[in-house]
Amino acid sequence: MTALATAEPEPATPPSPSNRGRRRTLIVTAVIVVAVAAAAAALRPTPSRRAALLGRDAPGFELPNLIEGQPPVVVPVGQPTVVNFWASWCLPCRKEMPALQAVHRQLGDRVRFVGVDHTDSRADALALARSTGVGYPSGFDPEGNVAGRYGLGGLPSTVLISADGRVEAVHLGPFTADGLRAALGRAFHLAT
Repeated sequence: MTALATAEPEPATPPSPSNRGRRRTLIVTAVIVVAVAAAAAALRPTPSRRAALLGRDAPGFELPNLIEGQPPVVVPVGQPTVVNFWASWCLPCRKEMPALQAVHRQLGDRVRFVGVDHTDSRADALALARSTGVGYPSGFDPEGNVAGRYGLGGLPSTVLISADGRVEAVHLGPFTADGLRAALGRAFHLAT
């Protein structure tokens, strides 16, 4: 009879400190990614959330002006108003802002334009506004409170408010100049 040789299991070696650190980093990163994705999904303005705003009174707000020393930005004010939510870290916002400025320049005083700088640094926001030529006032909202009142989560977002303070349209995503002119024509019956 032959004896069976059995191999003794190798003793488990604890992971090296560098492997533990990498593993911990991967776990923390995965948790953060899942949390951010869940928050983004919860905040994304669905068509039903946007539709719920239509025809209702626009949430009024007063924010400090992005340019320190300038009067605060107040909405609504009794005239048709475009409120654009943006941030310097938002690439579509960077592309959209010159289009909004072009329409603002074309319409003059017929429609008021207001920006809301959302969860941003004042220095970065000022640099973007200057580099894109934006001349209409922007409120500084580093905590993002105003977008929350409107139920908005994505940037850029634009809300069209009638002279009597009702929400006429909510647009998620960047506008082109032609797209904004068409939306203003529908919402405010303007010939642009």
